[in-house]
Amino acid sequence: MILPRSRVIDLDQLETAFLSMIELRYLGLDFGESLFDPRYHAALEDAIESFIRHIYDYHDQELVFRDALAWMLNLPTDRFEAVLGQVKVPYPHYRDLGEIRRFLELLWQRTWGDWTVAGFDPDAYEARY
Repeated sequence: MILPRSRVIDLDQLETAFLSMIELRYLGLDFGESLFDPRYHAALEDAIESFIRHIYDYHDQELVFRDALAWMLNLPTDRFEAVLGQVKVPYPHYRDLGEIRRFLELLWQRTWGDWTVAGFDPDAYEARY
């Protein structure tokens, strides 16, 4: 994955793609349950399909979505948590950072493949919220 430092990271646009996953807004999980539990497989798949459909519907912005999500996934945990405080992800257990990261990694893998950026330094990029 190549993430040129000259491009602005537009997290606001990425948030629109996240919010397209309306299936997650109404999914009530009980304490201890996970979106990755087998009983929620259909909801998980629907959410992934909604995200991918949004990316394809706005194909002229695909690079913007891809760069922003790659940037997020390469952040260390503390920075990832700080960014999640500013970017809305309609995830059933919003405070479970491990689950959210796992979900975003799955979104990436199902949409594009590998998100790892060699020599990643989040401060080398201009991030716009």
